[in-house]
Amino acid sequence: MAAAALNSPPSSKLSSAAPRAPGRPFRESRQGAALKTGLNHAVVEHPGSVVVVTADADGQPAPADILKVASALTAAGDGHLILGVRGFATDVPFRSRFGNSLTRRIMKIVTGQAISDTQTGLRGIPFGFIPALLRLDPNGYDFELDMLVTCRSSGITIQEVPIATIYLNGNRSSHFNPLRDSMRIYFIFAR
Repeated sequence: MAAAALNSPPSSKLSSAAPRAPGRPFRESRQGAALKTGLNHAVVEHPGSVVVVTADADGQPAPADILKVASALTAAGDGHLILGVRGFATDVPFRSRFGNSLTRRIMKIVTGQAISDTQTGLRGIPFGFIPALLRLDPNGYDFELDMLVTCRSSGITIQEVPIATIYLNGNRSSHFNPLRDSMRIYFIFAR
């Protein structure tokens, strides 16, 4: 199994340990750009792979949950996107709970897809879906929502796997700007 770490945003301490592909930047200041860099790296450097798992570097996903998502994708096959979904009943910062609740409702109304955690960074992405994702325009947090919307038109089934809900220090390490990034995310629905 091959693994590569991305550093988004660059202030994370993960970057010094991250393997680097020649000529490919692994320091990206925007979430979607970093994910696209990593997905492109997977396609170019590991073309025989079956599973790509993305996980935020903020300490939220537990290592066991990352493996759980990888196993679920391996079992489900190429036509599935696996989301590691958190529970939002307790100990969740207000902005995270509110943003996810609002986006869930809009997603259901606009696309008909019922997803319980639209903002999870823990995702198992089928290798065959990567070319469609690399063609998406968004490069910020809106990329992750566009990925969910694109599943429908690409024939990809979204499957959810429950994971631990972890927010370190009230999620203070998050670089999500509630006003700017929310506007970009909701613009995806307006297209």
